[in-house]
Amino acid sequence: MLLTLMHNSSERNVIGKTISSLFSTNAIIKNDTSIIRPTFILQYNEDYLSDVNYVYCAQTRRYYFLNNITVLTGQRIELECEVDVLQSFASEILSQKAIISKQENNGNLYYNDGSFVTDVRDFYTIKTFSNGFEQNGQYILITAGA
Repeated sequence: MLLTLMHNSSERNVIGKTISSLFSTNAIIKNDTSIIRPTFILQYNEDYLSDVNYVYCAQTRRYYFLNNITVLTGQRIELECEVDVLQSFASEILSQKAIISKQENNGNLYYNDGSFVTDVRDFYTIKTFSNGFEQNGQYILITAGA
């Protein structure tokens, strides 16, 4: 199984990470492991080990975060990995078409989609006129709102 050991300098939740390839090598996959959290065993080479934090497996066509490195006997190392779904399926994710009905920032606050929580209370203020009403007519202003 061909592995490309890399260094990732981007955040975990980014599509299109900044990745630099360090070394490619053959590895075997440990028995009783999954494609989501595989464990790879390969020959130990301390020249590239210190900068490695990201792995690409050509056979599974997936990118993996490197969670743990264990040194084994016989100059071998064990890499415990976890799939990076965003990078592994970046082209499929970016090719999706969607209608975004609401977003957290810069949304239309005047569009009520049923998710707004409001507090409605009646508030009355009664003002008395010191001179009362005149016989020729008065205007009374009533306002509603905040």
